[in-house]
Amino acid sequence: MSHRLHKAIQRWLRAERSGGDARAEKALFRVFDRLPLDGPSTAFVGRVLAGVGFAIPGPQARDLTGLRWRALAAACLILAAGALTFVPSIAQAVWVGLGSGTWLDLGMAAFLGLVAGLVQAVALIGTLIGTLHTVGGAFASPTVLAMMAASAFLSLLAFRILQGLMASQRSTHHA
Repeated sequence: MSHRLHKAIQRWLRAERSGGDARAEKALFRVFDRLPLDGPSTAFVGRVLAGVGFAIPGPQARDLTGLRWRALAAACLILAAGALTFVPSIAQAVWVGLGSGTWLDLGMAAFLGLVAGLVQAVALIGTLIGTLHTVGGAFASPTVLAMMAASAFLSLLAFRILQGLMASQRSTHHA
């Protein structure tokens, strides 16, 4: 503690003892002005809060199982599959076009490769639509809908019971 800070604290304590509220408040502001601007380290704050019973959450790892990450991974796989279907056709078209020396052959081979890739993509989309139709049909059955409704009701009931238990046993450790 610096000498100036120590003197400011002594003046503030004397003003508090004398009962002068305005003087004491001004003296307290001087104490705060003389405090060092550097805050405590995060390790120190963590130790203090852990000693009191609170935990500071550390850096969290990203959850790679979320819906956004799954959608991104699916989009990347679809793009990679699309590239793998077109690259051999384009490479063959370039080879044929450069080997024969005619640009018409090159253009036709590239166009045929593109059409073949589009046909494969449409077939894949048709398969996916058929799969989604089958899965959607299963969810439309009354048995599955009843099971889903019962599961949702039981989940809400369990949540309400747990909320009641937590509220009845709340203390300063449940911050």
